[in-house]
Amino acid sequence: MSKFKILLALLLLGNVLGSCMSTNNSRGNAVSPEGETVVQIPFDTIQNLIIIEAEINGNKGRFLFDNGFTLSAISPSFAEKCGVRFNRSATVNDINNKKSSLDETTLESIKIGGFDFQKTGLYKIDTKKFFPCDDVDGVIGASIINKVNWKIDYQARTIAISGNPFDFQDDATVIPVVFNRGNTALTNIAVKNQEITCKIDIGMAGEMAIKKSKYLPLFVGDQAIKTDGISSLGATGLGGIENNYDLAERMVIKSGTNELSAGAQIELEQSQKYDGYIGIGYLKHYAIILNSTENQYILFDGNIPNDGDGMNYGINMYVINDTCRIIQKNGFDPLLNGIELMSVVEMIDDQPTSEFRSVCDLRAFLRKKNASKSEMILQLKNNEEPIVLPYRELVTGPIED
Repeated sequence: MSKFKILLALLLLGNVLGSCMSTNNSRGNAVSPEGETVVQIPFDTIQNLIIIEAEINGNKGRFLFDNGFTLSAISPSFAEKCGVRFNRSATVNDINNKKSSLDETTLESIKIGGFDFQKTGLYKIDTKKFFPCDDVDGVIGASIINKVNWKIDYQARTIAISGNPFDFQDDATVIPVVFNRGNTALTNIAVKNQEITCKIDIGMAGEMAIKKSKYLPLFVGDQAIKTDGISSLGATGLGGIENNYDLAERMVIKSGTNELSAGAQIELEQSQKYDGYIGIGYLKHYAIILNSTENQYILFDGNIPNDGDGMNYGINMYVINDTCRIIQKNGFDPLLNGIELMSVVEMIDDQPTSEFRSVCDLRAFLRKKNASKSEMILQLKNNEEPIVLPYRELVTGPIED
């Protein structure tokens, strides 16, 4: 699915949080439920991302499952409900590499499926910045995920948890990982015979992102969608305007000598910390084992991805300070040449955008519009003539150095 799929309108979420600190936050321990070696829990999804239930001080909440987040986190409202108090602060970098200060504490206990994770580091974050249209109470991060082992069946929406490593078949693909001082899972993935050190990030909604400044020459001449505009949303707000590429065709990727059964949709991103990222958008095409205690992730039972019809309107919009603006467009699409980024949208068809009280209203409207596949008529501020955008195939062009 392209990041131009306009019904998403919430910006992809991408990696909304990013790794927070470069210090080792492996303190604390996990206690298995008495008499149980493996427990199974259900999960929900929000735009590919995994949402599980966790319990703090007898209160159950909904948490993003994100091994790309250094510690764990809780929203201010849920912290108050649970009686959690914060006694220190930490300076962190969000996905846009902007610094901010977060309140921090050490949580005595957080329970997931009967497992009791004790003495866990915890930040306070405003989850409504990342999930304005959904109820999410916090983040289960790497400081918890890396302490036990997890078997994720994305199709069945279940996760098994165990203190012992999970067994797997001989034909599974074993991906060795190393955990750095920030609890980040890193591995080498080869694309076009070029090994790239990638962060495996289950809190990233996309499939695979590669650092454009370093690896662009590898893809010169390949067909792609040119994504001009804002592509990230972090703790400090929207990122800056960038010029990125989404490759038009899936690429074969390898771990060591093993070719993975599903090709990856690759984005070339202007600003990112690591050379590469593998997100849940790719991993969901497999059954996944996170044998954290063995420093190995395992993929098996891969399926062929369904990429949809490859059609949309070529733009993305967002509500900023109660104003609907165009934040992203396909730079290869000639129909969009007359549209400037950050233009104010006053009308969509016969709908005044001033009636959208939030990005949630905009997203609901665009979801219906996208489903209709009918032409979209935009009235931009200071433009006399409306702009008519048909629902059409994505326009691609060759990547240039």
